[in-house]
Amino acid sequence: MINVDLIKTGLTLLSDDTSLGQACYENIVKTLSTLLDAEFAFIGLFNKEQHDIETIAVCENGKIIPNIKYDLHGTPCENVVSNEMCFYGEGVDKLFPTDLMLGEM
Repeated sequence: MINVDLIKTGLTLLSDDTSLGQACYENIVKTLSTLLDAEFAFIGLFNKEQHDIETIAVCENGKIIPNIKYDLHGTPCENVVSNEMCFYGEGVDKLFPTDLMLGEM
């Protein structure tokens, strides 16, 4: 079973350290992907005015891929910006049918 509280605490501590570099962020998303057995994991910066996210590290199937920028409306990540941790084990594309990028994943 995944200890969500431990992951939240670790991420909070890491997010407070501004000395972390790109390699560290990439290591975090790879580690999260492995721990959560997730096909995708990423860290992104929230732009409140534009209501979008620009990633700083993305992992797909254990490999780092180029960063992306996307609108949050109608996506699973829209819930996260309200300071809630979310986990969707399966069927995410059916829960968010208007998220076209999700459908491609």
